[in-house]
Amino acid sequence: MKRLLILLYCLAFTPFCVCAQDITQLTKIGRVAGFTRNDNGVTVNCEDGSQVRFTILAPDLIRIRASFKSQIPQRDHSWAIAKTDWSLQQWKVTESADLLSITTDEVEVIVHRTPLLIDFRDARSHQLLNADEQPMAYDSNGFLREIMFDPSAGMFVAVSKKLGFDEHFYGLGEKAARLDKRRSSFINWNSDTPGYREGRDPIYQTVPFYIGVERGVAYGIFFDNSYRSYFDFGKSSQQRAWFGAEGGEINYYFFYGPSIKKILGRYADLTGHMPLPPLWALGNQQSRWSYYPESMVDEVVRQYRQRDLPLDVMHLDIDYMQGYRVFTWDPQRFPNPSALTKRLASQGVKVITIVDPGVKYQPPAKDLPPTRSANPELEPQTRRYYVFDQGMERNFFQRRKNGDLFIPKVWPGDSAFVDFSIPEARQWWGGLHRAYTENGVSGIWNDMNEPSDFVDQTGKNQIDVVSYDEGEKTTHAKNRNVFALLMARATYEGLATLQPDKRPYVITRAAYAGIQRYSTMWTGDTVSSWDSLALSIPMFQTLGLSGEPFVGGDVGGFIGRGEGDLLVRSYQVSFLVPFCRNHKELSGYDQEPWRFGKYYEDIIRKYLKLRYRLLPFLYT
Repeated sequence: MKRLLILLYCLAFTPFCVCAQDITQLTKIGRVAGFTRNDNGVTVNCEDGSQVRFTILAPDLIRIRASFKSQIPQRDHSWAIAKTDWSLQQWKVTESADLLSITTDEVEVIVHRTPLLIDFRDARSHQLLNADEQPMAYDSNGFLREIMFDPSAGMFVAVSKKLGFDEHFYGLGEKAARLDKRRSSFINWNSDTPGYREGRDPIYQTVPFYIGVERGVAYGIFFDNSYRSYFDFGKSSQQRAWFGAEGGEINYYFFYGPSIKKILGRYADLTGHMPLPPLWALGNQQSRWSYYPESMVDEVVRQYRQRDLPLDVMHLDIDYMQGYRVFTWDPQRFPNPSALTKRLASQGVKVITIVDPGVKYQPPAKDLPPTRSANPELEPQTRRYYVFDQGMERNFFQRRKNGDLFIPKVWPGDSAFVDFSIPEARQWWGGLHRAYTENGVSGIWNDMNEPSDFVDQTGKNQIDVVSYDEGEKTTHAKNRNVFALLMARATYEGLATLQPDKRPYVITRAAYAGIQRYSTMWTGDTVSSWDSLALSIPMFQTLGLSGEPFVGGDVGGFIGRGEGDLLVRSYQVSFLVPFCRNHKELSGYDQEPWRFGKYYEDIIRKYLKLRYRLLPFLYT
C-alpha cells in the first residue's frame, strides 16, 4: 500500500502551479508623516495610517515590522524566535527634510520619506548593502487572491529589494535546487514530496531565511512569516528580488556580516543554537522500511559486527507498531522490545523508532472500560487505543471551524492530528514517549509531519482546521508550516523530561525556522540515482547556510533500485555529512553495505572507519 501511494505521488502530485505574481500592482505603504523613538528603536507613522517599526537588537541586527493602514498589533509572538531579551544598544537617529537615518556601530538604516523606501548601509564606509526597489506593499484590491491557499485567512504582503548586478543568494532551507539561488523563485509550503528531483518546489521544509552576497560582502534576511511565502531572486524581473506571503505581517530581520559566518552566528542567536547531540548520533546508522520481526534486526547487527563494519544505530520504521498505532509495539513482531534494545546495547548499538503525527481514529468498543495498565504500549489496542482515548478526553486533537474532529488519512487509515500549539498537548505528547524510553529506545524519528494527508497533499482538506495558536484560534493557512516545528519541540522536551541525564536526539523531515533547537533533519524520500546524489550536495550546503547544521540524506537513496557504484559514491559523500544513515523503501532491493559484493563493501568500510577516526575532531 505504501509503495503504491509513493508511486502515485511521484507520478501524479505535481508542483504548485502558480501564475506570475505581479507585485507592482499592489498598494504601496504611505509616505512618512512622522516618527517616535524609544530605547530600542524607532516607530514610523505613515500618512495612510500604516506603521513601520525598526528595532535595534544588536549592532548588526535590525528588525523591521510593518502594519498596513493600522497600528502595529501589541501581540508579538513567533514559534521560531528563541531570544527576545536583547540588551540595549548604542544607536542614534537623525532626520532631514527627505529622510531619517538610524545608525548603530555597524549598520546605517536610511528611511526615505517620499516614497517610504529603506536602505541598509555599512555604518563606517556607507557602502550600500541592500535597498528597497519599491515601497512595502499589500494586496488591498485582491489581485492575487486566485493564487492564495486561503484568501479568507489573510492579505498578500510583499517586500521588493533592488537586485544587484552581481548579487548572489544562498539559503532558504531545504530546496531541490543549486547552491546559488540567483534567477530562481521558490514557494515555502511544507509538502510531502517523495521522489522529488531538481526543480521540484516546494518540498518538505520552510525556512524563510536567505543570505545575499555581492562583491564579497554579505547580509541576511529572515522573513518570519509562517503563511505560504514566496521568494523571487531576480527570476521575474531584472530590477528586483522580492519576498512576500499570503497573510500575516511584514516582519523581517536584517543581518549584516560582512562575513557569512558572522550572519549565521547571529541567526543562531535569534532562532536558537543547536544543542550538543549525543556522540553516537554521529555514528553510522542503518534503516529500512521496515526491519521486522526482531530477529531480522538482530541479524543485520550481527552482519555488521561480523563484517567489521562500524554501526551505532538501528532504526525501526512503521511496522514495529500495532497497526501503525503510534506509541505501541506489535506483540508478534516485537514481543519484548526492552530485551531487544538491551541485546543491541550490549553490542554498542542504539535503537531509534519512527513516530508519525497521525493517531489512529479509533472510538472505543461499546461498554469497554478505559485502559488502566502501566504499560499499555505492550498490550493489544485493537478494541481500545489509549492514545486516541487520552487525546479525545483532553480535547488535544485538531478540529474544524464547525467543531468537528478533523480526520485525515495516513498509515493507520482514519486518524487525528494533535494541535501542538496547545502547551498542555505538547507536554502530553512528550510524555507519551515513555512507551519508548522505558523500553530502551534512544532517539525518535518524526516523519509525515508536513503534515502529510493521503486525502489531499496540498492542504486543502485542512483549510478550515483551527489551531489554538496562543489563543488566537487561527487556521491552517498560518499553522501548516509550523506544525512539524511544534511536534519536534514536543518530542524534544518530552525526551528531556523523561531522561534528564541524557541528551535528546530527534530527527525530522519537515520543519520551520528554529528547528535546530529541537531536531536534526534528513532530506526525505530521495531517489536512488546519480542525479539525486549530485543534488544532495548543494541541498546539504544550503541547509547549513540556513542555520541547520546537522543534516543528511538516505545513503544510497530511498526509492528505486541502486547499484554498487552508486552506493559507494553515496557513502563517499555521506561519511563527511553529520547524519549518515542508509535507508531503503520496503520493496526496494537491499542496500546494506555488503549487498553488492566484497569489492564495494571494502570501500564502504574504509570510508566509514575514516569517519570514526575523524569524530574526535568533530565532537568536542
